[in-house]
Amino acid sequence: FVFVENNRVVISSYSVYSSKIPPVFNNYKIALITDFHNSNNVRKILEKVEDIKPQIIVIAGDMISMGDTDFKNAGDLTLGLKRIAPVYFTSGNHERWSSKEKEFLNYLSDKGAVILNSSATELRIENEAINLIGYRDIIYSDNAMRYDILNSELKALYETVENKDLYNILVFHRANYFDKVAQFPYDLVLSGHLHGGQVNLPVIKNKILESRFQNTQYSKGYYRMNNTQMIVSAGLEKNYKYPRLFNPTEVVEVSLKYLK
Repeated sequence: FVFVENNRVVISSYSVYSSKIPPVFNNYKIALITDFHNSNNVRKILEKVEDIKPQIIVIAGDMISMGDTDFKNAGDLTLGLKRIAPVYFTSGNHERWSSKEKEFLNYLSDKGAVILNSSATELRIENEAINLIGYRDIIYSDNAMRYDILNSELKALYETVENKDLYNILVFHRANYFDKVAQFPYDLVLSGHLHGGQVNLPVIKNKILESRFQNTQYSKGYYRMNNTQMIVSAGLEKNYKYPRLFNPTEVVEVSLKYLK
């Protein structure tokens, strides 16, 4: 059962409604990939993304693990994803902590990914647009977080957005800081980092989340705070040292819905 559970990939689907979403973006699909950690499950993941038929693919960090020196699986996945739809990547903590971060980002860029670290781009259909904004993950670990720096970086990132009146999608790796992100006028946050709690069992899940991430609130799924919505992926890591239980790896389908 553990072998099967850690090798299968599922699709989790969410619809996000907002009057700020332009009508031409109604049913616009985003495939969310997080916490791949250089897995060898490339083929299964690509099959699921193909089933979604997304307009864009967003990778919200931890495509590799910080000690990796061979990026082949990440490269193969990126090449496959690029054949399906445009790919946008934002660094997670493992890229930030890697001594080869710059080399890896250049590698991904060569494979066709758009590196969206601490920058924003407009996604356009006809004469309408929405913002896709990428936060390059903060360097501090969860148990030594500098909230003053996190807040100042989020503020500085928002200031780089040219047209702030558009629907704003933020790619932000660490879902456990949603309460900080929701203080800013981002409409939708695409996130990961918590691996769905790893083991989806009462008590055990919360103990894992608390010990690893100092937060038990945002393991995976849909959340809302103030006017900000967040979708969190359980991620795609396959690691038998830390096996998943009742928590399969997932590709997340996010459908934007125009709210009249």
